[in-house]
Amino acid sequence: MKNAVKIFCVCILVCAFAFMFVFSAFLPRTTESNYDILKKYPIFSTESLLSGKYLNEFKDYFADTIHLRDNFVDFEALIRDLYGINDEDGTIIETGPNEDADDTTSSDSNVSSAPDTSSKEESSTDSSNESSEAPDDSSSDTSVDFSEDLSDTPSKDTSVETPDSSDTSEESNDTVDKFQVQEIESRLIILGTRIFEIYGGDRANSDGKFDIELYAETLNEFAEKIGPSVNVYSMVIPKACAYYLQQADSDKYNKYLNKDRDDINKISELLSDNVIDVNIYNALGRHANEDIYFRTDHHWTALGAYYGCEVFAEKAGIVIDDISEFTVTERAGFLGSLYGSSNGSTVLLNNPEIFKTYYPNTDYTATYFNPKDLESNMREHEEGFFWNKSDNQKSNWYSTFINGDSYSVKAVSNECKNGRKLLIVKDSYGNALAPFLMEGFEEIYIVDSRQYEITLTETINKYGITDVLFAECTFSAASNGYVNNLKELCK
Repeated sequence: MKNAVKIFCVCILVCAFAFMFVFSAFLPRTTESNYDILKKYPIFSTESLLSGKYLNEFKDYFADTIHLRDNFVDFEALIRDLYGINDEDGTIIETGPNEDADDTTSSDSNVSSAPDTSSKEESSTDSSNESSEAPDDSSSDTSVDFSEDLSDTPSKDTSVETPDSSDTSEESNDTVDKFQVQEIESRLIILGTRIFEIYGGDRANSDGKFDIELYAETLNEFAEKIGPSVNVYSMVIPKACAYYLQQADSDKYNKYLNKDRDDINKISELLSDNVIDVNIYNALGRHANEDIYFRTDHHWTALGAYYGCEVFAEKAGIVIDDISEFTVTERAGFLGSLYGSSNGSTVLLNNPEIFKTYYPNTDYTATYFNPKDLESNMREHEEGFFWNKSDNQKSNWYSTFINGDSYSVKAVSNECKNGRKLLIVKDSYGNALAPFLMEGFEEIYIVDSRQYEITLTETINKYGITDVLFAECTFSAASNGYVNNLKELCK
C-alpha cells in the first residue's frame, strides 16, 4: 500500500512538472501586459553569451512573458492578501514633479510609436535635495476652496481673481472621509480604493528659475510673436492629488495639499494679457465628488475633461453641448496604468472601474498622421477620435482617445462653419478634450508637444489656425524637459 502511495505521489509530481514544462515552453507567449512593459527577446552575440548577459536576459524574458502572465500576477496578489502580506511599509519619495509623469507611468508603451522621453528630457527631480523643494505649506491653511469661479469671461482679460490660501472651504476637512494611507514607492499612495501620484510642487533650476516661470514665459513670448490675430490659451490641468489628498488620515501630507493650486495660480499670475488663462482648478473642484479622475490610472476621465472644456468654451466664446447630449458607452473592469505600480494591491484589483466614453453628436471626420508632423503616414479612422482597445489590455483603455500619443490628428466638422480652427498642443491629458469641442470649431488639430517637430508658427500659417490651446498637467508644466520641448516648438 505504501509503495502504491509513493508511486501515486511520484506520478502526480511528474505530471505537474510535465504540465509546467509544456505550459511554459510550448503555449503562446504573452506579448503584452496590462501592468508592465514586458522584457524583450534578447539580441544574441558571442560577447553577450560568454559574459552571461544573454542567458540572464533570456531567463528574464522567459519568466516575464509566460502564457497568461497577468492572470498569474492577479492570482499571486489574491494569495498574498489571504496571507495578510502587504506593502504598507513602502516609502514616499518626497520630491518635486518627475519628468512628465504623464509619460513615465503611461500604458501607451505597447504602441510602437509612443514617445520615448528618456533621451529627450533631463530629470528635474532630486529626491535627496530637500532644501530645493518649493516652500513648505504645512503651516498654512490646507483647506481647498472651490467656491469661486475662475472662468467668468471669454476674453483675454487675465485680471480674474484667484482664490487666496486663507479662504475657507465650502466643505470643511472635518467632514471629508479619511483613509489610512498605504505608501508605494515613486510618489504613489493608496487611499481607499484610489491610487494616485503626489505632486510635490515646482523647484528652482540651477539658474534660479522655476519651470512654471519658464512655461509662462514661453507662452507669453509665443503669443506676442504671432500677434493678436491668433488666440492663445493656457490650460494647466491639476493632478488627482489636488482634490483627494485631503482624504489622507495623516498630517504628513498637509504640505502637499495646495501644491497644484499654488503652481497653477502662479502661472495665471505670470501669463501676459496676450495669453488667455484657462484656470480650471476650481471648476474641477466643484465636481470632485464625481468621477473626474480615474481611481487606478494617472489621467483624468472624459467627464473631467468635459468640465475643463466648459471653462475653455467660455473663454473662447464658443458653445458646446451639455454633457447629457453626448452618447455614453460604458466598459466594466478597467484597471488603469497605476495598478501595475501598486505592488499587486487587491483593494484595487477587487474594485475595477467603469470606463466611460462620450461620443459627440456632431458629424466630423478624423485623419491621423505621424506624430512628428501633420503630413506623413496619413490614414483616416472611421471611429473619429475613438479607438477600440482590447478587453485584454485593460490598463491601456485611456488610449481609446486618439490612440494615445501615437499620432497627430486633424478633425474636420461637417456641420460647424464658423471659420475657427483650433490647434491643441498637449501631453496625454489633452487626448480627451477634442470630442467635446467639435461643435465650436470648424477644424481641430492635435499635436503632442513631446514628439511634434514642426514649429507652431509654421503650422499656424499653413493651416490657418485661429486658436491655440496649450493643455497639459501640472507635472508637465513644471517639467524642464517638457517646457524645453515647448520652447523649441514656439520658436
